[in-house]
Amino acid sequence: MLPPTTKDEVKRFLGMMGFYRRFIPRFSEVASCLYTLTKPKCTFMWSDKCQNAFTELNQKLIHSPILIYPDFESEFEIYTDASDNAIGAVLMQRLEELNYKIENYPGALNNLADQFSRPAQSQSEVSVNKLELGLDICWETEQEKDKEVAVVKQAVKNGDTKELVELENAAFWNSNKEYLFVQDNVLMLKNYQGENSIVVPKQLRNTICNLYHDEITAGHLSYEKTYRAIALRYYWPHMRTEIYDFCQSCDTCQRMKPMIQLDKRPLKLTKNGNTHFYLAIDYISKYCITGAKPRTTAEETIRMVRNRVNSEALIPVTFAYNNAVHVSMGFSPNQVIFCKVLSTPSDRKLQIEPNPEPKDREEIEEQVRDKIGKAQMKQKKQYDKNVRDKNSFNPGDLVMLINSRQKVGQVRSFTPKFIGPYEVIKSIGEVIHEFKQW
Repeated sequence: MLPPTTKDEVKRFLGMMGFYRRFIPRFSEVASCLYTLTKPKCTFMWSDKCQNAFTELNQKLIHSPILIYPDFESEFEIYTDASDNAIGAVLMQRLEELNYKIENYPGALNNLADQFSRPAQSQSEVSVNKLELGLDICWETEQEKDKEVAVVKQAVKNGDTKELVELENAAFWNSNKEYLFVQDNVLMLKNYQGENSIVVPKQLRNTICNLYHDEITAGHLSYEKTYRAIALRYYWPHMRTEIYDFCQSCDTCQRMKPMIQLDKRPLKLTKNGNTHFYLAIDYISKYCITGAKPRTTAEETIRMVRNRVNSEALIPVTFAYNNAVHVSMGFSPNQVIFCKVLSTPSDRKLQIEPNPEPKDREEIEEQVRDKIGKAQMKQKKQYDKNVRDKNSFNPGDLVMLINSRQKVGQVRSFTPKFIGPYEVIKSIGEVIHEFKQW
């Protein structure tokens, strides 16, 4: 927290500290010089004594009894406030039993959160980004603009699907006609997970691809994961091809995704002094946790996993991974853990809400185990295609050995790849043999 630079900022700081004054010994004595600064006839002058008082009170905020580990079995309270420059919030927990109600306090009375919503920075240092809450899309109107979608919707409403034969994408509509229905005058389709998907008109398909691939919480994931994320919510003819083309032509993906394996070297030093990040994945659900750390020692890794210290930069990436449908499971890790499709910022922009009703956990776990088993068998079958039978040698056979030794100064390109021949004397095991120079 930056030191105050005006009387108003001192008042806001003291208002917040006053909330905790009963937990701070000698509060009045320590804060007396700061209260003096708030007097009308006093000229604002930030002295060493004021700085020491400010520092001491700040330290009290981050130590017991004000800051302690939470009790997750008890209820939490959140105090919030907003100004033109920032949003402030404080998560609190009262250890004693209280009856309470939610009330709206003006910022002037809400001293606790008000301090955090009005940071002590000059206007030139404040960068405020507007939060785009919605794209204001009327699906009914947009579907009417696409002539083909409008015809299909009308045919479904009339219960007459004969007209679908003459359309450009007749094969798609006819193969899915039993899954098409109209809800609130919007054409919908029951997707592969039994969820209701909106049929997207032509003019919005690129927007949908952009939101579920390019957004920070989408993570620029692969074509397959992007397709499955969209297919949970939307559907349209040839969407696989269009999503594939979109992902393949993504400028960010082409620039940032490596074509070769990355070196296992430390990353660039971050502002928090970290040079490595860790990734831990649950075997069944594929749910992952991530974090940044300065070293790769075992003690550091255990501490990071135990305390779940997350890096702010990794939170959107972690969410994107956990919210992406995995091919081997048919579900996203979030679906397996929370038993439902979690809403994303892109969903809120498009003003849609995935089905909030959780599914049966046992049913999901059974499907996941079954699909993972089938995926493993498929992977094994593919792997076995490229595996040669073990070499079998008999005594007296002549063999060549791979030349794994290189003399100092030798150039590998001009060194023989094999040496020998050697004669097999006897076989000690399936892969261990005794040789002699022939």
